[in-house]
Amino acid sequence: MSDDEDRRNYSDEEGEDVGYDDDDDSEDEEDDDEEELKKVRDGFIVDDEDEEDEEDEEIVRRSKKKKRKKEIIEEDLDEEDLDLMEENTGVKIRRPEKYKRLKKRRQEEDDDEDEEMSGTRHDALQKIFDDEDDEGLDDRGGYDDEMDRFIDDDEEDEDLDDRRHDRREKAPVKPRVRRAPIEGVSEDAWGEWYEVFGDGEDYAYALVKENGEEMYYEKKAETRLKDVFEPGVLAERMMTDEDELIRSNDVPERMQLRPGIQADRKLSDYEIEEEAYWITTQLNENRRGVDQLAFQTDNVSAVLKFMSQELMEVPFIETHRRDYFTRVNGQQLTELLSREDLWYIYDLDLKFRSFLERREGIKTLIERMDIKDDYINDALLKATRLEELTDVSDYINLRFSKQIDKTKAFKRPGSGGSYDTTKREQLVDLIKDFGLSAREFGTNLIEGNKRFFPDDVGILPKEAAEKYVQRGFPSTERVVTIATSMISQEVAVDPQVRKAIRTQYETTACVTVTPTEKGSTVIDELHPYYPFKRLAQKFVRDFHDAQYLQILQAQSEGLVKVEIKIPEEATYFQTISDYYLTDNYSAISQEWNELRRKILTSALKEHVFGLMERGLSEKLRSQAEEWVAKKCQMTLEEKLNVAPYAPRGSTNERDYSPRVVAISHGAGSSKDAIQVVFLDDMGKFGDHLKLDNLRDTKLQKELMDFLDRRRPDVVVVGGFTVMTRRLLEQVEKVVNDLRDLRGDDAYMLQYICGLGPRKAQSLIKNIEADQNNGSLDKRGDLVVRKLLTWNIFMNCCSFLRVHTNFGGDVLDETRIHSEDYNLARKMAADALEIDEEGLEEYDNASQHVEELMRDDGAEKLNELLLEDYAHQLEVIQHKPKRMTLETIKVELQHPFKDPRRPFERASSDLIFTMLTGETDQSLKEGFIIPALVSRIRDKNAMCRLDCGIDGILAIQNIADSKIGSISDVISEGQTLQVKILRLDKEKFFADLTCKD
Repeated sequence: MSDDEDRRNYSDEEGEDVGYDDDDDSEDEEDDDEEELKKVRDGFIVDDEDEEDEEDEEIVRRSKKKKRKKEIIEEDLDEEDLDLMEENTGVKIRRPEKYKRLKKRRQEEDDDEDEEMSGTRHDALQKIFDDEDDEGLDDRGGYDDEMDRFIDDDEEDEDLDDRRHDRREKAPVKPRVRRAPIEGVSEDAWGEWYEVFGDGEDYAYALVKENGEEMYYEKKAETRLKDVFEPGVLAERMMTDEDELIRSNDVPERMQLRPGIQADRKLSDYEIEEEAYWITTQLNENRRGVDQLAFQTDNVSAVLKFMSQELMEVPFIETHRRDYFTRVNGQQLTELLSREDLWYIYDLDLKFRSFLERREGIKTLIERMDIKDDYINDALLKATRLEELTDVSDYINLRFSKQIDKTKAFKRPGSGGSYDTTKREQLVDLIKDFGLSAREFGTNLIEGNKRFFPDDVGILPKEAAEKYVQRGFPSTERVVTIATSMISQEVAVDPQVRKAIRTQYETTACVTVTPTEKGSTVIDELHPYYPFKRLAQKFVRDFHDAQYLQILQAQSEGLVKVEIKIPEEATYFQTISDYYLTDNYSAISQEWNELRRKILTSALKEHVFGLMERGLSEKLRSQAEEWVAKKCQMTLEEKLNVAPYAPRGSTNERDYSPRVVAISHGAGSSKDAIQVVFLDDMGKFGDHLKLDNLRDTKLQKELMDFLDRRRPDVVVVGGFTVMTRRLLEQVEKVVNDLRDLRGDDAYMLQYICGLGPRKAQSLIKNIEADQNNGSLDKRGDLVVRKLLTWNIFMNCCSFLRVHTNFGGDVLDETRIHSEDYNLARKMAADALEIDEEGLEEYDNASQHVEELMRDDGAEKLNELLLEDYAHQLEVIQHKPKRMTLETIKVELQHPFKDPRRPFERASSDLIFTMLTGETDQSLKEGFIIPALVSRIRDKNAMCRLDCGIDGILAIQNIADSKIGSISDVISEGQTLQVKILRLDKEKFFADLTCKD
């Protein structure tokens, strides 16, 4: 009997068997062996006909042989089939939970119905014919009776056609009534459609991918930058998702890039007040001079609100919010915060925000662990530094380690040590017998007074520990050791103990430097490390420069050893021990005191003192680095604070812009080519020339043609060695009219207040891509056309000069902020004595301002009483505006005036220092320095100094006595100690002598 006949004989409604009669079943029951019974118990029905057995077994063997490429799908029989099998076999069959798996499947299919509708065409087709209500649907998408699960389809290509043929020859089975997946189609109509078209599986092979090629109906995923470029390339070009987020955020870019804090978090008024007090305290501790006025919290608070709530950067605050930190006394204006102070506040704001976020993190940890400890809360409330928050964190990690483990909260590595909270609970009475707790000892240290006294017990420590031996501890000595170790750790992490000792270290600690065996030989009088070769007890508070960085460098080179100690440490240790020991002199008290000394020795000398020394070393290193950075900033600012070169004949200082040719050969070696670059009057690259040298006449003419073609206003000769001087001489021979030597001046949009490299790049692209011909007519368009967000616009508005060639506002060519345009117009009208009716006659709101500036009438602004005007504005607007009015007056009189000093030709001393790095303090006449003999002649020897300049050593200056030949005394390549007789900085040349 074939499988198709089996299916035709099966009927769910009548509950008939599958082609078996009762007589045959009785005979077969006697012939069934144990294997068949096992298969029946497992839910298999085995056909008795030999041909069908062989076919089924062949299918199973073929499936196993192909390493189970497809799992055999087994479905449970219904109750009627199981009853019939029990009657025929006489074997009791286990009844599984009915339709449990199918119900679960239907539930999962219902949950995933929406997701499947969005799949590929094959998925959609499968979705249509998936049976959600009929458990007779097989895994291939077709309807099946309960017996069809025994047919194992082979996946090989050779069986594909056979399966399709068998499927077509099957008698159509009317599907059970099911819900139509298309709205508006009845279930009966849907059943008819299924009978006609089937489930679509017959044609599924045409919809799958073949040979890795995607079908026409599959939509390709959109290519992203990170799919094409390496992450490093994207980061270098600022094209990552993080960069895009920085561009879109309405927060100044430099604020977003501050490390370790949440950039866009706006502090509350309470946090501003706390921060203002914190910063003012540090400002007053670091006042520049005794005569300087003390910093006021109100001024600092106002600046912090602009930074932390309005997200304004320092240049904006300095230019447009000076009224909040300037004292006005009639005509006398006193600046209470300088630009340097504002930047220092900006840096301290970063530190306070880090402190604030760290403190909030600890509070969150306490709440999560449900710690109820007033001592911790009080320590957090009094903490003013990151170090003190670290103390509280260490204290929590030690005392509440069990709760931290339960909540799986973060635990500092090694903070718990051998501390066991369970054992401490067992030894709590013995720990109390030691007298003072770590908290009480810390209070004594903080107050400098013995507020708490230890209570003596009437028994020895070992006697007090005997009762714990009976509770499982090995011996009394072990009990005492465990107790002292625990108390020592508690003292070492106590926040008050650390704070008191840290204060003492910062006040009295000294740095001592001693040379190593190697350093004693290497560091001589000329060595840069010689000033601190044997530095003895220099107070930490006396380090104000970069000397400690040099000390650390010498230590890393193995030349010196560095120690940070409190002078007379033994005396100090005895002093603080008195706050912990009892004053009684009995034998029992002294034995307890001995254990207390061991506790303090372990806690302080082995832990706390070392922690303080490392902390001070890190603080000194940080201060030294800040000092170096400050010096670098001042030096760079000094170099940049120079106006651009003004071409000859320029009369209007607002309109000049030089055309520049820059020439350089780098280090000046024979392998370095000479590079020539031309920049036009817009500062853009225009042309380039590469020359091997300037000794060749042909190459000299090539340079002349380049200069004649480009007609530069100035030629720059640059380099970083003495060889640059020789290049300058060669260029001077080629160019007879060499005008000046100057540095390059470039307008860098990314350094504008509120912007940065990403936002500046985005602004330029937005302007170029805008429909208004890639131009900007007025400042307001930056916001109206959504080129900038509001906070960024407020920061950078007054620093972006917009030319009014297309009918814009003349105030856009000044540094007056757009929020003060009405004040500027009012001042101009008052200076020109124009009333409101007269203003209506002008075409635009700022036309009279342009008239005031064009006709040199801006001097009339000096006649205005700005004090009275500022008082009226303060009454009306409740904002100080005196300094703002002063700024407006200056800008109307001198629009966008360059505040930098005029360009001056570099002096010979400056050029000498730039190319050699030597100053009058490091190289001048009378100095004894090493020199390398490079060439020997009859009457002199040529030498090369370390800085690169040449020197001459005449024969009469080589020795005190007369010599016949120089080569008899010295040789080429020899290093001599010579004295400088004369130093010519213009020619980079020196006369030398070996005589005393």
